[in-house]
Amino acid sequence: LRVLDESEQNLAQLTAATGGRLYRPASFAALDATYTEVADELRHQYALYYTPLDKTRDGRFRRVRIETADPSLKVSARIGYYAPRR
Repeated sequence: LRVLDESEQNLAQLTAATGGRLYRPASFAALDATYTEVADELRHQYALYYTPLDKTRDGRFRRVRIETADPSLKVSARIGYYAPRR
C-alpha cells in the first residue's frame, strides 16, 4: 500500500508540474462522469505560445506565470520550462 501511495504522490507532482490534472474516480461506475469531465475540459482549452525575451541557451529552468484578467477563469499550465542548451 505504501508503494501505491508514493506512486500516486509522484503522479500528482508530475501532473502539477506539467499543468495537467490527476483524476481519481472512486469506482468503475464513476468513470463515465470522469470521461465526461475530461471531454468538457478538452472542448474548452486554448494553447498559448510565446517567445522569451531571455534567449540565453544555458539549460536553466525558467518559471512561467500565466494569469487571466477574468478571475472566474481557471488557468492550468506547467510552472516553467528548461531553456535549450546550445
